[in-house]
Amino acid sequence: MNISNYVRDAVVILVMFGLAGCKLSGDAVGIDGEVLIEESNTGEVLYLSGDGEFQFSHNYKDGDTYNVVINSSEQSCSVKNATGAFFNTNISDVEVICDDGPVFCTKHYDPVCAVATQEIQCFTTPCNPLETYKTFGNACEAGGAKANIVFSDACNELEGEKASGIEMVPFATTRFDRGDRINVHSVSLEGVKGLDSYYNDVFLKVNLSYSGGCNEHDFTLFGNTEFEESFPVQDSVYLFHQGYNDTCDSIVTEDVMFYLKPLKEEYKKAYQVEYGEVVLNITAPGANPVGSKAPEKLYQVTYRFDDRPKGKLGDVCGGFTLWPGHPYCGMGLSCQGKGLPVDLPGTCQVSQ
Repeated sequence: MNISNYVRDAVVILVMFGLAGCKLSGDAVGIDGEVLIEESNTGEVLYLSGDGEFQFSHNYKDGDTYNVVINSSEQSCSVKNATGAFFNTNISDVEVICDDGPVFCTKHYDPVCAVATQEIQCFTTPCNPLETYKTFGNACEAGGAKANIVFSDACNELEGEKASGIEMVPFATTRFDRGDRINVHSVSLEGVKGLDSYYNDVFLKVNLSYSGGCNEHDFTLFGNTEFEESFPVQDSVYLFHQGYNDTCDSIVTEDVMFYLKPLKEEYKKAYQVEYGEVVLNITAPGANPVGSKAPEKLYQVTYRFDDRPKGKLGDVCGGFTLWPGHPYCGMGLSCQGKGLPVDLPGTCQVSQ
């Protein structure tokens, strides 16, 4: 007596009479990021974070049809053998194939302002790429263009304006020029909480004024790669102004913004962590007249970031006091719970 044959025949009979279900499964290849796939006939969504096998949990009956689609993705993805019907057997040949081509994005309009690199034609060297603020239809489109999101809204008056980032150098071995005269009025951090990190590619905004008006002036922000050990960690930051011998005497006031992502990456490399807090001690060496004995004015801001992995579908999220979960949920997901008046966790579910 061959027991395995009886078991196989029993399973076939159960499927035929609807007492057991068929399963839909497949393989994913080329995934480098986060991909959500959906079986549109049942509404079931699977979260894929890497290559390998996947399986939907729904039990299908004889004659049921299926249609697997890409819900959202950070890459260009397609589905092979995406549709079909069940005839008393499991389906296991669905393939999700991703590559680094154009990113698959939905057409919904949820604008974000990001820094994008503009293609320019160079006639002299060195030739640095021009980075400007640009509005994208949604965060997915910005990611596909490899642009760094600043905030979740249209750029408006920033559209097309030049953007700069902090330059991290070792202060102990770097020689700095004094820089041209500058008046700093205020320093603040700008950013949006809860997109891809605690502050998403936050930038430093400096309100300043200077004498000129005939030439375009440049401003450079330097951060020290050698952090000062304290709690929290501190870092020295210098702001330099170059006026290119502008002989005009109008008083120009403007806001200048600098991305702090290079500082964040330097901190993560130095301390081998994905989140942190840094007090920035900011001075402008050109703020005092040459020969002045007045101390340079110090501005302080505290920069926090959190790049820890985001929660997957069904993962615990929130609950930072009583039950730490993932700080945020991954793309296409949101932290959902019952809204109790205590700090209880929720779970990462598909955003409505």
